[in-house]
Amino acid sequence: MTASRTVELHYHVDIPTPNNLGDPIQIWMPLPPATPEQEVIAIQTDSTAPVSVRYDPVFGNAILHAVIGGTATGPAHVGYRAVVERREWRVDLSRAPRGTLAQDAQLLLPQLSETRRIRFLPEIVAAANEIRAGGKDALSMARAAYDHVLATMTYDKSEEGWGTGDTEWACAMGKGNCTDFHTLFLAILRSCGVACEFEIGSAFPAGMSGGDITHFKCGYHCWTRFYVPGLGWVPADVSEASRHPEKREYFFGAIDEDRVLLSRGRDIQMVPASQGGLENFFTEPRIEKQSGGSVIYEKKLEFSSL
Repeated sequence: MTASRTVELHYHVDIPTPNNLGDPIQIWMPLPPATPEQEVIAIQTDSTAPVSVRYDPVFGNAILHAVIGGTATGPAHVGYRAVVERREWRVDLSRAPRGTLAQDAQLLLPQLSETRRIRFLPEIVAAANEIRAGGKDALSMARAAYDHVLATMTYDKSEEGWGTGDTEWACAMGKGNCTDFHTLFLAILRSCGVACEFEIGSAFPAGMSGGDITHFKCGYHCWTRFYVPGLGWVPADVSEASRHPEKREYFFGAIDEDRVLLSRGRDIQMVPASQGGLENFFTEPRIEKQSGGSVIYEKKLEFSSL
């Protein structure tokens, strides 16, 4: 029987003193999507400002958008409550056809391309070439990339610069958090010609029935899925495999139910367009004044098990 977890997620942003007379504030927040592994049972906005739901044009991420008009002076609040059932995602890797790499490059182009921080650096290409020389298919190359990252990266947030998901940082430092681990994995696999996608959301402590998780696991957790022709998308969580070596085999082809997906992809385009440009990865709220001035706010992420 597939393990599952149903939670009510409360994601909200408080702006205590907007003071935005003549200077509207825009807010963009990620909304949990429905996927084969995740059912959004109910969702209700909780805001003092009018809100709308938009979708980014590349990955289809749902975006809650709000505008705090240029007359607001009192406290403002934007957020939502979502009831989500998350199921363990486990793929039977024995069903994968061997010796097959051909992928639909047009369909999977965003998952095969470089981004501003996922770069095919010389050391990335060298690792990919070595893997391709020994790999016969997408699954075996993904496993080789997974083992390479585990051998060369350490989960360590002691140096400034971790958490941006940058291949140059990962290659130079050999450590970081989940974003750094998975950026290296993504870059190597994409350089091999294997489509791989970044996924990010909220994680819940195992055995905890509810509480404030604003800062749990840096306030977010990310993982990946890669594409195997004839099998489909396969999940992998390299950073959790590093932190829990006893689950190294499990996290290649499976991820647990203690998480909720909020968005996919990197370099996310806000809708309507943001002055700040593309979002490196979308789990935090994007908040900006029309003038470009700073906004003081507090984000809170809470959950309760149902």
